[in-house]
Amino acid sequence: MDDETLFRACCLLAMLGIAGLWFFGTTITPEERTVDELNDGDVGRLVIAWGRIQGIRVEGGNAFFNLCGKRCVSVAVFRADSFPVDFRTVKSGRYADVEGVFDEDGIVARSVELK
Repeated sequence: MDDETLFRACCLLAMLGIAGLWFFGTTITPEERTVDELNDGDVGRLVIAWGRIQGIRVEGGNAFFNLCGKRCVSVAVFRADSFPVDFRTVKSGRYADVEGVFDEDGIVARSVELK
């Protein structure tokens, strides 16, 4: 195989890979769960969890709180100033939907909607 053919094959495979990643990324939909329904099988998945906010604090432009049902899950909102919610005024006890990736430490939020 000459260099030009190999180059074209590599370019084609790269384009197919990028198209595959784009398609996979646009078809992922979050799974809706209550805080109590989250389990180890959800680790690494994009979820929408809802519950009651407790213990909110804002530090260095980031917000941290617990989202609670019968149990609680930690939520980290990085760059909270870029969210439409003003976390400095949110009181504990408000209900919220949090969309983000669930991991062993909790949820890293992509969006937060107060109820």
